[in-house]
Amino acid sequence: MQGRTLQSFRFDRVEVRPAERALLIDGVRAELGSRAFDVLYALIKNRGRVVTKDELLDLVWPGLVVQENNLQAQVSTLRKLLGPNAIATIPARGYQFSLAETELPDIAIAAMQSDMPKNAPLGPQQSPRSSPQQMLVKAPHSTLTQAERAAVFGDYADLAVSKIPALSIAVLPFTNLTGDANDEYFSDGLADELLNVLSKIKDLRVIARTSSFSFKGKNVDIATIGASLGVAHVVDGSVRKSGDQLRISVQLVKVADSSPVWSEVYDRTLDDILAVQDDIAQCVLTELRTKLMRPSQGKIELRSVETEVATATRGRSGNSGALRLYLRARFLMNRHSSDDVLKCIDYLRQALSADPDYALGWAALSHALVTAADLGAAPVDECAADALKAAERALELQPDLVDGHVAMCTYQTMHAWDWRGAVTSAQRALQLAPDNVGALKEAARLYYALGRSQDALGYAKRAVSLDPLNSVCYWYLASSLGVLGRIGEAETAIRKALELSPDAPSLHFRLAFFMDRLGRHEDAIVEANRERTDWARLFALGILYFRQGNLAEADRALNTLIERCGENACIQIAMNYCVRGDADRAFDWLERAFVLRDTGLSYVKSGWLTHPIQADPRWPVFLRKMGFEE
Repeated sequence: MQGRTLQSFRFDRVEVRPAERALLIDGVRAELGSRAFDVLYALIKNRGRVVTKDELLDLVWPGLVVQENNLQAQVSTLRKLLGPNAIATIPARGYQFSLAETELPDIAIAAMQSDMPKNAPLGPQQSPRSSPQQMLVKAPHSTLTQAERAAVFGDYADLAVSKIPALSIAVLPFTNLTGDANDEYFSDGLADELLNVLSKIKDLRVIARTSSFSFKGKNVDIATIGASLGVAHVVDGSVRKSGDQLRISVQLVKVADSSPVWSEVYDRTLDDILAVQDDIAQCVLTELRTKLMRPSQGKIELRSVETEVATATRGRSGNSGALRLYLRARFLMNRHSSDDVLKCIDYLRQALSADPDYALGWAALSHALVTAADLGAAPVDECAADALKAAERALELQPDLVDGHVAMCTYQTMHAWDWRGAVTSAQRALQLAPDNVGALKEAARLYYALGRSQDALGYAKRAVSLDPLNSVCYWYLASSLGVLGRIGEAETAIRKALELSPDAPSLHFRLAFFMDRLGRHEDAIVEANRERTDWARLFALGILYFRQGNLAEADRALNTLIERCGENACIQIAMNYCVRGDADRAFDWLERAFVLRDTGLSYVKSGWLTHPIQADPRWPVFLRKMGFEE
């Protein structure tokens, strides 16, 4: 097999033994490049039908929004190697593999002789854009676990994607050994801060907090954690605190054999905590790169690592007291309750009082204020004004602060309805940190609101790949799929969100809507009644009963919604009247929502519930009032 070029594999049919097949495939992948290989794989396994451009883009660049000319370049490469007639272009649709079976190159023969099931993973009824299983686990080729690859590609998984990248890591919550539950914020916070720093390092894939921290308090082995998160390494640690004295134990573990790559114990004081954080980040990064470098690449320069870590910690406070208040605030914010968000805001204000130049603190305050408004925990106008000032202050202090741009995007999307500004903020955040899950989620929400659902889907899928146990990521994924009409996949995604967060508000009614649109009307009513929050349950029941022709129950639910939640659910009431086709009342409630700056209006352009009133001449006028362009 050695010495044969791809050209020599073109049309000569040979029997390929299993061991040789693996070498052949590896060789062809190396020569073609993984992108062209995956295009070839998809076309060969679907010869006899047209494979759409969307299918190919979704398979080859999952979770990414790329220009179509990237696909054209891969097809051009394949034609040069296989002959100009090997792949036919079907105008306005996609591509089709044109060679007869007797003309298939060896790489195709190897694929045909594999243990692949008879039904190809891409097909008319099961493409990347119609397979629920694939939508939930598919990530960029280098980030899938073996279990995920099997779910996506069946027995042909190893040929369709490459292995988990060596430069991938999850930071687990540090164990609190102080014996005082009140110090849990500190142990969690140290791990969270380390995760945030590492996530800003170029070429290092870091799983986001929600997924990494989902194993907190669970007796799960390293191998299982690594497989669940799709990483090659994990950082684990513990914190013991007595007064101002700290003992922090940290280790970097290789998932494949659960062996420690590096470990250290730090005996320091609280005032030294910032230096300890930097040292841990530098050591982890140095060890990863040193162990994975080839001899020809030279040695890791400590100064270079120090510079990278310093860049990643921009916006941090040099005041250890302010840092501890910030860690308390972040700990409370992650509980997602109204009371905890208000306490979080109080701690952040204390931190900023101690250090007015704490850029990360200002960004966190902006985010907390927007959340408080969304939860109805504080007046919308007051929160919005303060959120804007906080985001502006963060960016004034650190113009390249990712968290600041994300916070500004959130404000612009949810409160200012400044869509151009929001796009600028989102893209700047992603330019600075392409794998920042906060930025990806915000981009997914923004592009969904703008009605650019295909873009929103790309960002949501990327967020899922980096935070695979975060219910919010699946929520955004489901929303985009629903607007694109891929209701079955949307149902699967929202069920995953519910599996991860069974008690989260508003997930049951979203699932109920998808079930209703799939014709399972009675099941949809049962699901809607599982909502514990009044406004969400009544909102859904009013719409579902009306769509099913039960006008008495629909009226009862809507009237109760108006009576109980009239001031806080204007947009939900408006949507009920939209579904009924009652345009006058729908626009009346939309105007009320506008006056009250109801954050739900951010999504008014993208939802399917407004379809019955979109022919009304008042609809485009209202969209312009919201700042949406024609």
